[in-house]
Amino acid sequence: MTRKWRIEEGWATLLLLTAMLLSVVWAVRAAEWTDGLGILQWVALMALLVSLVVTQLRRFPALLAWPLLLVAGVLWIVLMLSLVFRTPLVPEGLVAPSAALALRVRVMLQQMWLWVLAPAEVETWLSNFMFISLLSALTWLLTIWSTWALLRWHWVWGAIIPAGAACLVNIYYGPPRLLIYLVVYLLSALLLVVRMHVYLRQRFWRMQSINYNLDVDLEFLRDGLIVSSLVLALAWTLPVAARSPGLASFWARFQDPWNQVQERWNRIFTSLNYQGSSTLVQFGKAMTLGGAVNLGNTPVMEVECVEPSYWQAVSYDHYTGSGWVNSDQVQLTLQPAGQAIWRTADGQEATGPGVVVSSRVGKIKVVEPPATLALPFDAQRLMTYTVHMVESGENLLFVPGQILAVSQPSTVLVAGQGIAGGLSDLDVSMVQSNGVLRHAQSYSGVALVSTATAAQLRNAGSSYPRDIRERYLTLPRTLPERVRTLAREITAGATNPYDRALAIQTYLRGIQYDQYIAAPPAGSDVVDWFLFENRRGYCDYYASAMAILCRAIGIPARVAQGYSPGEFDSAVRRYIVRQLDAHAWPLVYFPDYGWIKFEPTASEPTPGLADNQQGSSPGSVVPLPGTTNDRSEDRYGPDEAAGTPDGAREVALVSGETLYRRLLGYALALAGVLLAGIFIAALWWCWQLRGLSLAARAYEQMRRLSSLAGARHQLCQTPAEFGESLGSLMHRYQDDIRFVVSRYIQQRFSRAGLSEDENRELAVRWQRLRWRVWAQALTPRFRSRRRSQVWISPSSLRPPTSPG
Repeated sequence: MTRKWRIEEGWATLLLLTAMLLSVVWAVRAAEWTDGLGILQWVALMALLVSLVVTQLRRFPALLAWPLLLVAGVLWIVLMLSLVFRTPLVPEGLVAPSAALALRVRVMLQQMWLWVLAPAEVETWLSNFMFISLLSALTWLLTIWSTWALLRWHWVWGAIIPAGAACLVNIYYGPPRLLIYLVVYLLSALLLVVRMHVYLRQRFWRMQSINYNLDVDLEFLRDGLIVSSLVLALAWTLPVAARSPGLASFWARFQDPWNQVQERWNRIFTSLNYQGSSTLVQFGKAMTLGGAVNLGNTPVMEVECVEPSYWQAVSYDHYTGSGWVNSDQVQLTLQPAGQAIWRTADGQEATGPGVVVSSRVGKIKVVEPPATLALPFDAQRLMTYTVHMVESGENLLFVPGQILAVSQPSTVLVAGQGIAGGLSDLDVSMVQSNGVLRHAQSYSGVALVSTATAAQLRNAGSSYPRDIRERYLTLPRTLPERVRTLAREITAGATNPYDRALAIQTYLRGIQYDQYIAAPPAGSDVVDWFLFENRRGYCDYYASAMAILCRAIGIPARVAQGYSPGEFDSAVRRYIVRQLDAHAWPLVYFPDYGWIKFEPTASEPTPGLADNQQGSSPGSVVPLPGTTNDRSEDRYGPDEAAGTPDGAREVALVSGETLYRRLLGYALALAGVLLAGIFIAALWWCWQLRGLSLAARAYEQMRRLSSLAGARHQLCQTPAEFGESLGSLMHRYQDDIRFVVSRYIQQRFSRAGLSEDENRELAVRWQRLRWRVWAQALTPRFRSRRRSQVWISPSSLRPPTSPG
């Protein structure tokens, strides 16, 4: 019966494969992207069991096996999903009428079909449920692929690389506490490589009738565990190597496609609970409000311009309850590069008469705007600027306002075709380069910026165009009513949209700035959570709250992301924009004046609020070069007074205390992994000795340990000779060794075997001798040991069957 369930590759291979796959699944569950991820481990275990059975049927062709595995996966995943298709993950109105399993599955499949038709427009709970469904399918596919690759093809890299990619992606975007799962994965994967190498060599040796040591797999696993642990510990404590320009150039080829995949993913699953602290600046078509941020001081770009400005990368129009989405679909290519598109007074398009493009440096310079230029809004002027990239990999072009022309071949994303005319008539939400920008690459642009004053905005009124109302006044049905009530209370004394927006801005600036907040609870509305429960956050939360509060009282608003002006360097006459300058701000629409910037973030400079024509306006809320700034917090940068909480990853130099704590954490994690490895090795040791008598089990353990103690069992030795060899090394216990060997010989070769008294005495003596042999085996020795060329199966240690 034992042979019937024997795995040719060994049970150790299966245990290591299981540990590797479960480390990935448990890492996804520990990330807490949403509720209901507990089913993933049962999906993985069932997939492992089914694929194990199929792979052991060697004559079962893959052409039939894979459809069977896929069908089994669909059935099992549907069953698992039906178990989580209930409150609180699913609204009670859908669950209550579907108590029966069949009816629940039917309702579940109907809701899933709605998601397929419009994935970005469904409710939050359905988006989360489909995320669980997708992860369940990926878990099943990953498990059956890894099992098939390892046990049918014996392709170990085909098994560990896909699982490793999944683990790295999850840990990269998850919270820092997931690193322990990466350690478990790496250790399991490295040991799996060792185990499969030994298995393939053993199979070759058996085919060639070559004798080998029975302990070779144990010794390789032991040495592999030690070496793997040392390698992981060394890799963890070494400082990060300097960036390789060649590697960065290679990665840049794949960065643009990956960014597109990431943007699409974020747009579909905007309601996930992103808890990881962000150390990178990424702009795309979706913005999810998550946990802590701690950006570095690395320069991103240098900007030449006559005055400071916010550098917008993207604007968002659709609020989902957990973040923002850019829903624009129309793309227009700016060709030829560098030519502005003007609209003349009679509605005709004209290109280039007032713009000169220098082919030497790719700069755009406004020489003389056409006299017939028709601006889309009042109180606007032209602004030219030049951006010099410092970091490679960015493909978004940053603009200070409504873009008119840019020297880089690019594509603009707009809300619609707009008025038949030039680019200035279009509502541009994103400008994307046709290629990834490299280090030291430059581009210039011409944009329209607002010069509207506070008095002009107060008199702008509220006659909003229809497309503006339909697009920028929408709110999700799940928005709590208390948010609308708060908006009305804040603006109760204001008589015009501008003063209402100022009142909201002033209220929000009274909320505490904190870049180290925890992620909002899964399923909660992030603006409601920020305003009423957490009462602290960073610019993403301030900007989102102001946009939603404005919409709640009928004022069109949206959110923009990009960079603040940066620090002016008088030596080079440029603004140095760094990662920590990443920022988000609200844009409020005013008739005849367009989109106006506001600054509700408490850590930012207070915007000018002058009432006269000479005063500043919300459209110019940034300090001029050389002015002082008394803000206590530099956007996403480190706050020395507040310290760094556990949730934020460091990107600056690590202090001595922090380094000590980090090394202590790594040491504890490594100790835990070593203990787990020892436990697994002990189980494997005992498993191999199952079914043996006490005498045979004692002799086999003594024989195995002797190779570590310095007295290897040689092929030419009888059991008695082996006992004498070991006894000569352990003089004090020579009598016990002889007794164990003699009882093994008696049990192995006599018909009568051992009596109960002899077994009892053997147990006492072996109990006393065993730990001494272990101690001798673990004592370091510094002399070379020749590897034995003997392979003895534990089955050969059983007594021979008596004839008749």
